[in-house]
Order: sequence, then C-alpha cells, then structure tokens
Amino acid sequence: MSELQRAWNDLRLSVRGEPARTAKYRRLQSWYREHELHAEHGFVVRKGGSRPVGSLLSEQAVQERPDLNFLDPVAASYARRRVPVVQAQGGSIDQVRLTRNMLSSMPLSFNIFGALRPRLELADLLRDALDLDIALVETVECEWSPGPARTTELGLGDRTAFDAFVSYVTAIGERGFLAVETKYTEPFSQREYEVTDAYRDATDNSGWFQRGSANELKRSSTNQLWRNTMLAARLLQNTKLWNHAHVIVLRLEDDPGADQAIDGVRRQLLDTDLLRHCSYEDLVSTAQGIDSLKRWAAAFKLRYLDTTVSES
Repeated sequence: MSELQRAWNDLRLSVRGEPARTAKYRRLQSWYREHELHAEHGFVVRKGGSRPVGSLLSEQAVQERPDLNFLDPVAASYARRRVPVVQAQGGSIDQVRLTRNMLSSMPLSFNIFGALRPRLELADLLRDALDLDIALVETVECEWSPGPARTTELGLGDRTAFDAFVSYVTAIGERGFLAVETKYTEPFSQREYEVTDAYRDATDNSGWFQRGSANELKRSSTNQLWRNTMLAARLLQNTKLWNHAHVIVLRLEDDPGADQAIDGVRRQLLDTDLLRHCSYEDLVSTAQGIDSLKRWAAAFKLRYLDTTVSES
C-alpha cells in the first residue's frame, strides 16, 4: 500500500456529515475494494485540494483494469458497448460514476441487468420477484430512453431516462415492459421541476394519474419518480407496441427516501399496481432459489448487501 493510501477502515476515507446509512454502505464498498478487488482508493479533487474516499476507485487502478467496477465480464462488456450507443442517442453517462464510483447506482444497474441480460432465467427472476406474468424477456437495456425525437413525439420534451428497460412477453403472448429505477444510497433527485403544459397534459390525459395530481407530484420528494412514471405512461399510450407497463423501483430494504417517493406517487395513481417496488435483498433471495443464478446472487450480495463483513 503506497504512502498516500489508507486502510479500508481508516476514518479519513469516510465522508464527513453523511447519513449513517450511507456511511455503512460506503464502508462496505471500501472493504470490497481492498479485500476483493485489491485496488487502491481514489481522491475527490475539489477547489483547494483533494480528499481520499474509500468507495472511489483510483484513476490508475481503472486505467490498468477497466472492468473493476463490474461484477463479471458480461456486465463490463455490455457497459463498454452501451456507452457510445447512449451518447449517440443524445443521452449522457458519467464515466466516473460508471467506472470508478462503487457507491453509485449506475454500475449497480449494469451489475444486475447488464450481467443477466443474456440469461433466459432473467424472466423467472423478474416474474417471481415482482409477481408479474413474465414468460420471456425480449430485450434488456440500461440507461434507456426513447431518444430525443421520440421523447418530443411523446410530448414530454425532457431528457428523462430509465436506469433499465425490460421488454417481455406474457404467458398468453401479450407484450409488456418494465421501466426500472435503481437506487442504492443516493436519494431521488431533490430538484423540483416546473409543471409545464406537457407535464400537466401527460399527467391528466395518460389514464394513469388522478386529474390535477401534477401539483402534488411536482414536490421534490416525488418529482423524479413522477417524471419516470409519466414517460412510461406516454410510451405505453402513444407507441401501441405493448399491452402492459409497470414502473419498478429497486432499492435497499432500509430506504425511507425511496419509500416516501413510492408512496407519494402511488397515492396519485388510478391503479397503484402500475408502480411496484422490490428490495435488492428480496431480489437476491429469489435469485438464490434459481440454481443457475446462485453464483450471481452470491457475488451481488457480497458486493452490495453484506455489511457484516465491514463491521469489524
């Protein structure tokens, strides 16, 4: 370990003033980085200096091993292919979040959907974990949006995107999609957007929301999830490619911020079943019951969930 490097549990690798819940999972990522990846921590550069962060991979480590932040070669390979596609479609991917920030939900999403997208068993996992009729998964993409032209056509006029998008077929041959939002320790966006005519129209006329609910959903606690739900509603309504759609929130069990957002949006939905949620703990437990997914489940649990290894 170089002179500038600190041990994974050095208090100087923590972030002062952050919630205890976030600190717990940052500590897990720092442990994982040192014990499982054998990689050095990075430094956050700010005006006036820099500070070490235990959950950040060093630039040099990622230059030498670009796949460090991914659970397996399948997820890493997909991420490399996906980045230029998203950029060509007008989207943006923060490369630091994706390749160096171990606490970010962006690589976490790739470590689920990028890792499992080639697996036929993904349909079984999603069916059982979400209690939905999913017989076959057709397509899976991370960081997915309809693209600028289609978004304008859908009448929203913003850059809302899904962390993951899953198109599937039911047992009776109907098609549906899942618009997935993944959270780890970060909150939903606290930015409060103006209620535009487009947002009000999408909320009042998509058939998903109670009329007039835009004024409630614009609040910072629900705004991001509201926009994701509007996009899913418009996509189902305007494209006519799918018979069903659900917005899915994946999050840790102990996430009061996610619970608040979910509850706030569901109160304004005509059918609360359109917005479902599942904890990573339940997702992993379900995967452990599928023989071919046990190895992925164990790897994901160690990386993201098992804080007991970093409590000493």
